[in-house]
Amino acid sequence: MKRTHLAPVLVTGCCAFLLLTVIHPARACPEEIARGHRLGIHTQPSDAKPTFGHALDDDLAQRGWLALFDGETTFGWSGATVADGALSGGRSTTAWPGRIEIRADVTKPGRLVCGQSSLTLPVGKYSGAVQTDGVEAFELVDGLRISALAILPEVRGLDEATWRVIKHPRNPKAVPTQWTFADGSIRAVGGPGCVELQADGKARELGDFVLQAEVTTHRPLTNGGIFFRAIAGDFMNGYEAQVFNGCLKEDPAQPSTWSTGAIDDRMNARRLVSRDGTPFSYTIHASGRHIAVWINGFQQVDWTDDRPEDDNARKGRRTKSGALQLQAHDPETDVEFANIRVQSLDAAR
Repeated sequence: MKRTHLAPVLVTGCCAFLLLTVIHPARACPEEIARGHRLGIHTQPSDAKPTFGHALDDDLAQRGWLALFDGETTFGWSGATVADGALSGGRSTTAWPGRIEIRADVTKPGRLVCGQSSLTLPVGKYSGAVQTDGVEAFELVDGLRISALAILPEVRGLDEATWRVIKHPRNPKAVPTQWTFADGSIRAVGGPGCVELQADGKARELGDFVLQAEVTTHRPLTNGGIFFRAIAGDFMNGYEAQVFNGCLKEDPAQPSTWSTGAIDDRMNARRLVSRDGTPFSYTIHASGRHIAVWINGFQQVDWTDDRPEDDNARKGRRTKSGALQLQAHDPETDVEFANIRVQSLDAAR
């Protein structure tokens, strides 16, 4: 397919944020990030292999499977308990529409409930599906205990998606980001830069939704992001799901602030599971005040925005629909977004 190049603009100057010797990559200039590397603040992990959600592998993660249980904690659940590596009771904090494929390892029989659908699961490995009438959470009832639970939600691709370059209002003539669109992928080299999803000649706005994509960072410690519920036509004023595969002291259990899967300025990722140079799956689930993020099928964020309402999600809670934008952070950025799929939760209700 012929490659199309669009060129947004570069902001002159950027600010650093230094706190307890940790430089925040979402704000740091390339020189400051380089300084962070020298100080051992932002590093690539010593283990170059990516990791995945509990009981998932690379193939399942790339297909969009999500682990709802991490094998150790009740993260992503309310009212649940964990004992001897098994989850019981409770309700998932995320709800899902349509047909949902399920994989589970059951240690004690019981029922898995999702809205009006109820599955009786025997001990052992289970593979099946449920069909919801709306948007429904999962519940473990009648004594059901699971050592693994993963789902594959139904999320469709974008049909003939078009993107518009959003110029920075304070510096419209600066060196441009190079955007390349080919075969369903979007690659950004340099920055800062921003493109916005369009429909019928204007921003396609999303309120409550599930988004899945494949992301590849082609340069070590590349910085980018996915903005959602953003102010249409503005230069990235919304929630940002971060792309930055950095950690502290080469330890993926100590992710940088803010690393891949974090909601910038709000909730950091739990650990660094993605790696530069290797494609990783990205899932964002936004429903009302609640936002969840998975990377490679591992849940990084389970956050409820309790701030006062504001049109700009950088300043306060925004639950109404907004634009979807992709970010190229700085001149050292080289990031690619591919196979972007979106499922509206509003339409499914």
